Amino acid sequence: MLRFIYKFKFLVYFFIIFLNIFILSERVLATPTITNVSGDLTDNNSITISGTDFGISGPTIKVFDDFESGEADSFIGNGTVTPAVIGNWEPCDDCYPYLSSYSNNFAKSGTKSSRQNWTTDMQGGGRLMILKWIIPVTEIYFSFWTYLPSGMSTPDGDFNSPNWKVWWLNPIHYGESDPRNFDSDYASEIITNPPADTSFCWVDDLDGQDRACANYSSFNFSNGQWQRFEGHLIGSDSSSGSGELWLTNASSSRVLHASISGKTLNTSNGIMGWIEMHFPGYARADTTTNTYYDDIYVATGVGAQARIEIGNASTYSNCTNLSIVTPTAWADTSITATIRQGSFSPGQQAYLYVVDSNGVANTNGYPIIIGENGMDISAPEAPSGLLIF
Repeated sequence: MLRFIYKFKFLVYFFIIFLNIFILSERVLATPTITNVSGDLTDNNSITISGTDFGISGPTIKVFDDFESGEADSFIGNGTVTPAVIGNWEPCDDCYPYLSSYSNNFAKSGTKSSRQNWTTDMQGGGRLMILKWIIPVTEIYFSFWTYLPSGMSTPDGDFNSPNWKVWWLNPIHYGESDPRNFDSDYASEIITNPPADTSFCWVDDLDGQDRACANYSSFNFSNGQWQRFEGHLIGSDSSSGSGELWLTNASSSRVLHASISGKTLNTSNGIMGWIEMHFPGYARADTTTNTYYDDIYVATGVGAQARIEIGNASTYSNCTNLSIVTPTAWADTSITATIRQGSFSPGQQAYLYVVDSNGVANTNGYPIIIGENGMDISAPEAPSGLLIF
């Protein structure tokens, strides 16, 4: 009898362990689900999103900027810190007088964007909007929209050698005279001649290695059309580094265009971490060219990919327009966030998505109307104070 009890207890313990493992695995593979959205769905207002499996890791937002707060033609990072909607742009001391500026020429959202005028200084370079980290980061997600006006060429069209690095991420090098010194072309994305090819590379000039490069299989970059770039990068001092890049525009729904994995993504001296990011990274001068950036968003940490977005399709992968909504509090079943309606208009039908830290979005977009209040579809509470006979 005692032996039977021991066997029974063992089976119970085994079943409990198995059940916990099963629940945990299901949890890891779970897809976010939105059950309720409350609050005013108007730009800059707060909403609360309820549901399940959002994940416990939210993003650490480094910057979000729609460039609406700046005065047209004034410089960004002109010898001083320039506030963004969230975060700040650092001074670009080496850029002056070639700096990015606020512009009302073109905008993806609102009425302004950031402009880079490449028609002066035939050496190119400069015009950088700079982010810096005191403590190096090893995981990063970013998104932004950029625009090349109709009739303008890719920077350096004058010399038939186009080179526009739309973003540039720099590692840290301790032990050098300036620890912020970085390797040329380390983690950058280069447009060579739209509509044509781009490349995405980690290149370490200190040891002459192309540590990882991924060429786009195709690239639909058209003048006169806003293009959205996204990236999720994980650095590693072993062979577990990875990078993914996506492209979205009005004629092409969100598509993964480049992906690398299993790479050692550190510097030649083994130091890990990124310390600085530029938008744009670099471009050669061109007497006919201006470029524009809007709605730049950068997040870091283990929850870097976790985010909320407004899309124009009922499934995330079919969206041709997306706008980041910035969270202020994140939990597995509830998120508080500030609406950023981007280029969506009041009264427009749209869909809300929660993306978890693994990059998984809710299967079906949660329908919303921009500018209206979120509708509470949660179950009503049971009535109280009633006598049931």
